[in-house]
Amino acid sequence: MVHTIDDGVIEPQVLQPILDVFKAHFDFLDVVLHVYPRLLSDHSMCGAAAIAFLGHIIVGAELPVDLEALGYMHSNMKASFVQALFDGTCCICPVSWGSGGNGSLVKSLSAELVKHGVPENLSDQRAQQAIKVIGSEMVAQAMGSKNVWRSLKQAGNNVRFQFLLPEELAAVVSNVKGVPVGKRMKKGVIKSKLPVSEAVDPSKLMLPADTFQAEGHSVAQISLKQIGPITRGIALVSMEDAVPYLKAGKAVSSEPLAIAVFPPPGVLVETSLPHSKMLVPCVCIANNEPLLTEAVVVQLGSGFVAKQVVSEAIPMDQLDVVTIKVMVYKDEYPGNWDEFVSTPIKHLAKIFPVLTRCERDACECGAWHNQENLPLKDPMLDVWRRQFLQNGFKPVSASKADIFSVCVRVPRTIMLTLLSQSGASGAYTEARTPDGKDVLPEFVIVWSAKMSHSELAHVMQTNPVVTGLARLGERRGLRVHTDHAQKIHDVLRPDAAFLPGGPKSQFVVGPFPWGSDRNAINKALKQADWQVKAVQPTQPIPGRGSMWIIQAVDMPPSTIFHMSHGEVVVSKHKHPDANKPVVTQSVGSVSTLSLCSAGASDVPTDSDPWLNADPCGSYNKGKTQPVVTAPNVGLQQLEERIQNAVLAKLPSNMEDDAPARLANLESQVQQLMHKNMTLEGQFTEFSQQSTSQFALVQQQIQQQSQTSHGQLESQTQSVQAMFGSQMTQIRTLLAKRPRDDASME
Repeated sequence: MVHTIDDGVIEPQVLQPILDVFKAHFDFLDVVLHVYPRLLSDHSMCGAAAIAFLGHIIVGAELPVDLEALGYMHSNMKASFVQALFDGTCCICPVSWGSGGNGSLVKSLSAELVKHGVPENLSDQRAQQAIKVIGSEMVAQAMGSKNVWRSLKQAGNNVRFQFLLPEELAAVVSNVKGVPVGKRMKKGVIKSKLPVSEAVDPSKLMLPADTFQAEGHSVAQISLKQIGPITRGIALVSMEDAVPYLKAGKAVSSEPLAIAVFPPPGVLVETSLPHSKMLVPCVCIANNEPLLTEAVVVQLGSGFVAKQVVSEAIPMDQLDVVTIKVMVYKDEYPGNWDEFVSTPIKHLAKIFPVLTRCERDACECGAWHNQENLPLKDPMLDVWRRQFLQNGFKPVSASKADIFSVCVRVPRTIMLTLLSQSGASGAYTEARTPDGKDVLPEFVIVWSAKMSHSELAHVMQTNPVVTGLARLGERRGLRVHTDHAQKIHDVLRPDAAFLPGGPKSQFVVGPFPWGSDRNAINKALKQADWQVKAVQPTQPIPGRGSMWIIQAVDMPPSTIFHMSHGEVVVSKHKHPDANKPVVTQSVGSVSTLSLCSAGASDVPTDSDPWLNADPCGSYNKGKTQPVVTAPNVGLQQLEERIQNAVLAKLPSNMEDDAPARLANLESQVQQLMHKNMTLEGQFTEFSQQSTSQFALVQQQIQQQSQTSHGQLESQTQSVQAMFGSQMTQIRTLLAKRPRDDASME
């Protein structure tokens, strides 16, 4: 049976030839056409009506009887589709309608992809995409071959399908880096780099002398077991060992006492005790090499333990520098691009003359004249991260590049000059932190989607607050100081919402009516004294509207807003740097960091085994050994304090009766010595008696064993004799006699 709706345009009789073809091809006995009457007037929601009709035929859902119900269904389906797009990573297709019976093939291919580096959460989707592009027959044939992965890659290359994305392949390569290739490893190869772990094992570290101080005196290093009520010092402990002290949050000692905690990466030290994070100089016990590592010093005593302040520190000249990232675009470069990519830094110095130094005084050229008398020979301190990219920012060779990118570290005094010259000859500049990782927060870019390069240059000339032009791919804009960002934003994008600079957070706000757009939401929340930017709708609320994702810099003034259509609630969605781990940095050689890392052995892997067993190897001429407090120092400190306390409480008139007391003490000591000698004599006598008794018992045991052995031998001989006589009698009885033979005849 074929179901259709009378739309008033196509007559049902027109479908009869098509039905006859189906009848002949599938050998149907008959094909019945069921035409539903038209219930709705003309409308533009044909997609929603088609899905409603399919739902009615397949699952028996009710058909919409008016345009209002159809519009409501259309809005709900649209919102659900937007939510599905937001929750997923790609367009969700109805694969269950046309994928066929490839369930087992998808599972086997998914398992094979996981073996070669595809994430498990993406393996099923990647397998379905491969079957759709390559074909189920080719994939099944490759899965049945001897070398499955090679056959799959060959089948994928034929249709230009990638089973592994570049970042997934890079992750696989990084995991297998250092694994020997082949059946046998090469002998005698010295490892140039050792694996470095971010976690440091405090049991493999010791502090140099006079590293920490308290109350003007040096504080020695102690072990964790020495911590007590009157202990003085500092202990290097791991996060696991420090947890009981951190949770308790109470001081332990009446003396200056502290622990240096080395937390794993991403773990924060939280306690109510006074604590501070600092870079601690240490020495590796395994190879006696120094290193710097971050630790959290927690105070556990009455005093304050801090790092030793060196009075004669070596002065170091420091320059205020920034990193300028330069991106040169081929479509705007006026010269020969091949000549530029051959010597890009040389051409950049011509585009930006301030990157070269002019030695002439009173010169008005555009070069750098060092008027600030900085201790520099050249304004370019460092040049790194040179990249040749395509338009999609994919690294390529220099001959195929459309973009050239480089980072240059320069003095801050020429930063504004480079930013103002941004856009010259297709070279755009961007100010970053000295390490080049983050953009300077004092500058922001106001993007414009409709203005050309010349129009933006005109806006820059007519607005002195603009710092320079900016470009990122096909996006263009103006770079301005944060204080003037809103002014330029009103010029370039007067209809769009403006957000001030700073870390932006995301919130889920709603419900808003279905007819609300971004501008309406921004305007409404602006009236509530909350500057926001509406991003996109998310979860639909049946009968009320949809929730929206809102981006804002400031926290909302209220979590509930009362609007004309009803109440609107605000909930947190995403905050910047919420999942950013805190990494503990350590400074030192690769081998030292490997030896002091958690789980590493104490002996270097590339060390000479003969030197390790050398009895004289502990002597290092000319090296200063770090001073580490011995384990009995705490006991000595305790003994000293007890002695001082006892002497302080003794009465002052003890000197008068000192001789009598000494005589009494001497007599008591002699009595104790006499008793001790008596006990020693008794113990010696007891030991002699015990020795003689043990000897007697041993002699008796030997005699009994000899007697038992003789009895066993005699019994054995008698038994053998009895068996011999019995065998003789048996043989005699069985032997034939001559007279018996004669009588028988």
